[in-house]
Amino acid sequence: MFVGDMDAGMGVAALALARRLRLRNVRFLGRRWDMPELYRAADALLQPTLAENQSLVTLEAMSSGLPVVTTPIPAQAELVRDGVDGLLIPPQPVLLARALKALAAHPDVAARFGTSARQRVLEHHTHSGSAAQLASLLHAACQPFSGGFSDE
Repeated sequence: MFVGDMDAGMGVAALALARRLRLRNVRFLGRRWDMPELYRAADALLQPTLAENQSLVTLEAMSSGLPVVTTPIPAQAELVRDGVDGLLIPPQPVLLARALKALAAHPDVAARFGTSARQRVLEHHTHSGSAAQLASLLHAACQPFSGGFSDE
């Protein structure tokens, strides 16, 4: 499944590539508002990104118990632990496809990654956990500075 805007960017490129390669096993769903159901229907998330801030798509997939195959950019590597929650793969189509095939061939590994991914989100990326981290940072920032400077 390919979910997203089919009129621009990656959607146009993915559709053109699928047509050129005559892929019959890829479904282009366009923009959707029922993502929880789609995550539950999927076996894994492929997120081949080259530049991104913290990815909501990655967090949503992980919280849904999906293993993630993504590229090792810093924002993704911060979320996905390679070989624990999913796979961090260089941004080369052949390697990404190979990683997806490996997960399909080893559903026990994919299930273990998905379970670990969900647990990671529950432990580190909930609203209350994020609020507590922010409160701790703000509290530390409000403490008097004792860096050893003098007024001299």
